[in-house]
Amino acid sequence: MAGHSHLRLPAEEPGDFAQKSLPIARLAKVAAVIGLIGAIGLSFLSSDAIQQFFFAYLTGLSYFMAICLGALFFVLIHHCTRAGWSVNIRRIAENMAAMLPVLGALSVPIFFAVLMQRGDLYRWALSSDAPKEHATPAEHSGGEITRAGSGKPEAITEDNDVDPGRGHRALDELMIKKSAWLNPGFFCVRLVVYFALWSLIAMYFHGQSTRQDVDGDYRHTVVMQKFSAPSLVVYGLSVTLAAWDMFMSLDPHWYSTMFGVYYFAGGVQSFFAAIIVIAALMHRGGFLREAVTTEHYHDLGKYLFAFTFFFGYITFSQYMLQWYASIPDELGWPARHGMSTAHELTFLGKNWYWASLAVLFGAILIPFAGLLSRHVKRKLPVLVFWAVWLLIFQFVNQMWVVLPEMRHKEFSLVPMIAAVSSGLFVGGVLIAVFVRLTARHKLRPVNDPRMSESAAFVNF
Repeated sequence: MAGHSHLRLPAEEPGDFAQKSLPIARLAKVAAVIGLIGAIGLSFLSSDAIQQFFFAYLTGLSYFMAICLGALFFVLIHHCTRAGWSVNIRRIAENMAAMLPVLGALSVPIFFAVLMQRGDLYRWALSSDAPKEHATPAEHSGGEITRAGSGKPEAITEDNDVDPGRGHRALDELMIKKSAWLNPGFFCVRLVVYFALWSLIAMYFHGQSTRQDVDGDYRHTVVMQKFSAPSLVVYGLSVTLAAWDMFMSLDPHWYSTMFGVYYFAGGVQSFFAAIIVIAALMHRGGFLREAVTTEHYHDLGKYLFAFTFFFGYITFSQYMLQWYASIPDELGWPARHGMSTAHELTFLGKNWYWASLAVLFGAILIPFAGLLSRHVKRKLPVLVFWAVWLLIFQFVNQMWVVLPEMRHKEFSLVPMIAAVSSGLFVGGVLIAVFVRLTARHKLRPVNDPRMSESAAFVNF
């Protein structure tokens, strides 16, 4: 619960943010260059360098895209609920959401991967004259299938599920049936629409908020409240569809109606971890010291804890429902990702069994216990520790979602290191742009009508 004590407006922030943050921007640019060189160089250590680069790049892009989408969700919910406590931290979230146009530009390699029509990243991204197969979905998913004429189930063996980057690439019957949706041209159009919608919403709210800093007009707040609810509807639909397109269609045979929520939950959890770290770094640099207090960190910690629980709930529910149903078409994805104990399903999944446990304990069970106490949320160093912890394990989660779909039978650390390098590139670019954008505007919405409410906010 929360209350409001005596009203005390925070002091004006120092005006030297641009100068103090310049070394960070330079370091981010260097990191981006090193990351890109590392991702490309490491990919050539594989027998299929192009495929490995695309998978590594998608991992890094999806991680930061989830964080920025979580920031956009926070901004929209803030206005939709007319929240007061979060005004003084809202500008950080607005600046993070404003990175979505940059992410749209950084997604160009994904377009190349699809338009090349080689099936390097997405197995369905082949030309219409590609070879055709007459395999059933179960034969590609893993599990027990029925061979024509035998009438008896037969276990999938290692030879039935080859690495698409090394073996014969063809369109099977199910891919052909889904080609109205999963085809290179329409996929790229949808991807442009997703990023255009997110960018339009993010920049609109960022523009309204920063203009209010200048003119102090209350109507900016009214307009943002008015458009927040419709924007949330567009946000929810587009994020769900984007998660299905960009990540679930890596295996065009597998499907889960919960996957969009799974990606959303992980993204919002990562966002709250990221904003805690960013606010703490700004606090250490002498900024927002009176505007963002222990009370704000306490609430951010509560939301971080809540979405840790929510992410765990969605993760378990998705697995439990598919395990209970035991439908062959649904078993291939969990098996390849190390979540099956059936011997005939583990020849690929055994490489990722450790990652499934890392997600379970690192992103759910351990931080759930660690963030449970009120005292943890009110001690900034401890809260920052858990925030960094979750940022690390959410990256492991993204690797676990994307990289097993390469279907390499030999375990290697190279794809994971390449994914980290790709994340370093994307993160370096975003940090450099974020620092520059933050330096151009006020560090908080100084003319928001609820600023005094945020300044006087207390938990009890």
